[in-house]
Amino acid sequence: MGTKNKTTKVSTENLPPPLDLPVLPLTDIVLFPKNTVPILVSKDISIHAVQESMQTSEMIFLAYQKYSKQEMKEPSYLEIGIIAQIQQALILPDNTIKIVIDTQSRAKILNWLQEEPFLKAKVQPFSLDTLHPSNKRHSNSFNTFKSILIKEFNIYATENTKIPIETLKLIQQCSNFEEIIDIVCTYLNIPFDEKQDLLKLTLLKDIFSELIHILRRENSNYTKEKKMISHLKYCFGEDTKPWILDDSEDSPLDIQSISDYPSDIDELKRLVKKSHLPPHVLEKATAEIKHMEKVQSYSPEYSTIMEYIEWLCSLPWNKRTKDRMDLNRAKKILDRDHYGLDKVKERILDFLAVRILSNNLTKGPVLCLVGPPGVGKTSLGKSIASALNRKFIRMSLGGIRDEAEIRGHIRTYVASMPGKIIQNIKTVKVKNPVFVLDEVDKIGTDFRGDPASALLEVLDPEQNKYFTDHYLNIEFDLSEVFFIATANNEYNIPHPLFDRMEVIRIPGYTPTEKYEIARKHLIPRQIKLSGLKKNHISLKPESIKHLITKYTEEAGVRELERQISGVIRKVARWIVTKEKNCPIVITKNEVENILGPPIYSRVQMTKNLSPGMAVGMAWTPYGGTIQIIETSIMEGKGNLLCTGQLGSVMTESAQAALTFIRANSAIFNIPPNFYKDMDIHIHAPEASIPKDGPSAGITIAVSLLSALLKRSIPEGIAMTGEITLTGRVLPVGGIREKLLSAYMAGIKNIILPQENEKDLKEISQEIKEQLHFHFVKNITQVFDIVFPVQKDTNR
Repeated sequence: MGTKNKTTKVSTENLPPPLDLPVLPLTDIVLFPKNTVPILVSKDISIHAVQESMQTSEMIFLAYQKYSKQEMKEPSYLEIGIIAQIQQALILPDNTIKIVIDTQSRAKILNWLQEEPFLKAKVQPFSLDTLHPSNKRHSNSFNTFKSILIKEFNIYATENTKIPIETLKLIQQCSNFEEIIDIVCTYLNIPFDEKQDLLKLTLLKDIFSELIHILRRENSNYTKEKKMISHLKYCFGEDTKPWILDDSEDSPLDIQSISDYPSDIDELKRLVKKSHLPPHVLEKATAEIKHMEKVQSYSPEYSTIMEYIEWLCSLPWNKRTKDRMDLNRAKKILDRDHYGLDKVKERILDFLAVRILSNNLTKGPVLCLVGPPGVGKTSLGKSIASALNRKFIRMSLGGIRDEAEIRGHIRTYVASMPGKIIQNIKTVKVKNPVFVLDEVDKIGTDFRGDPASALLEVLDPEQNKYFTDHYLNIEFDLSEVFFIATANNEYNIPHPLFDRMEVIRIPGYTPTEKYEIARKHLIPRQIKLSGLKKNHISLKPESIKHLITKYTEEAGVRELERQISGVIRKVARWIVTKEKNCPIVITKNEVENILGPPIYSRVQMTKNLSPGMAVGMAWTPYGGTIQIIETSIMEGKGNLLCTGQLGSVMTESAQAALTFIRANSAIFNIPPNFYKDMDIHIHAPEASIPKDGPSAGITIAVSLLSALLKRSIPEGIAMTGEITLTGRVLPVGGIREKLLSAYMAGIKNIILPQENEKDLKEISQEIKEQLHFHFVKNITQVFDIVFPVQKDTNR
């Protein structure tokens, strides 16, 4: 291993036992004990050594390759090295490893144990006192050396601003000679080979003498330099650039200019000056730079401070876009980007009008767009940003469980950074964007905090002017940001957060609206994305309608766009392979040839109903749907069984319906004790999907009575409503989505609670014209509708 060094005789008295340690070779740095330093490890032999250390004792031996001006065939190492402990290890994307080590003591290489896959050696730890017992007999002389050394180091420190004041205080209070030597050696800014020579010295008197010599030389050079600079300024004026003297022995006195490359601190000072920071931020940045000047450049704290100042300078403290307060322009942009949604657009324009009149687009409640996926909530936010001439940001909150995602991490953590709010503000480079908080109803919470609570300060107009990110630890004004939240289910939004929002509900699209959206937006966009031209393909109207009714079942248009994309990709392939000539006409049959047989057929579900079957309407966060309820009667002991993943509320609705029928059995010509000799099984198909809610109450009651009477209900009837024990029918929510799903399924007659009649004002005329509504106050009215003969036979 090239260790033909002059050996040092080591006394075995009072020495700790030798250690077998993996070796980390170092070529460009010399470290001394009692120091914490980050090191980047890239060579395979060094990476294996670090991995071995982390799997065992976390101890590693730092071996220094001998300095030589000539290239050596085989590396040669100093006999003396440093034992260190690995405190942290981080594997970087390029497979290098960044480690933070804590250097502990000197050690002498006794012999090499292995060379592959990493170096390993037996080393003998020692301190300067234990290695040389004679040192103890010269304590008075060493105290004198110590005083001289500290005096020279203080002079050296006054010219070197990177030496912290705390270090000078520490040396004054330190009584251990070796620790003083290690501190001075660490802060010396001398050539690499000189530091190696210092490490090789093992006699205290030799080290003291050499350090004093080096410090006096450096201090003398500083004095000469200051005198020359003073002389140049006297001769050429105060604006003269600083100079360095070159007083080599082989040449007369010469002058060389300092390098034009600025230091990190100079760069940061220029950056801070150029950024025009507010006074309170400028004060913070200046204080951090002053602290940075006292920190060693290889210290982890140095890079942390640098990154922090760069973050401060990169934020738009005073940058904003100019708003366009033109409501007519806003209406044109909303109409251009979105088909239909007239009532939603009206609400948005009303909202903007109030903001414009008050000359403040930020004060007031936060807008919250609630609706099924794919109805255009996020794109509405983009249109609002375009209408106001503001920049647009979107941040997804789905699955966020850590409060630090909103507020950021405290700087003391490794790899800490600001929260997503500040990160996005930095990206957009203005302080007044339109900021869409997507999926606000899907925020989670766990042991790391509650992100929803952190959002309270962000969204509250009275508080967000003083928003403080944990990383910045300084106030940032969010009051000019136009926040818009989106959600699928408003009931999942935490109440304190929901209380700060103005909700605009976006319903699903009707088939006619989907047709127009596909024709005007989806098809042209997919043609462009596929590299086709308009004259390459022709989608017949009946083909588009066939796609809508048979290949999608959604409130929005995302699945429709995917199906259209599938058709257009097939056309692109035909054009490339020249299988067909342009223009390629896509008919209804061609759609089925490309996409396969139709996927959805809700109309068939509501036909040919057997006794015990009833058709209900249900609401989900993804839109309305048709829900079949089935009831079967068999011999038994009066048990009621509910299956199909029915929740507790639906199960209770079934119990309430059964109780009402038992209490009024005489009306329906049913024996009073019918339930004692039979079991009743109520089931909701699509059993893999959980179902719950009170709106299936009258559907369950109709299904139950249909099974008991062994009578089928007429086709084309669907219903929704909550039932009570006394038979009253109570109002339910999600009426628009439910009616849309019934309309799509071809149902013509709808039974609704009387109190839901007012909700028809929100229903499009297209749907109302195709449906016949029956409004009821109690369950007997429902039975009269679905069993029309029942009234004549019982009364």
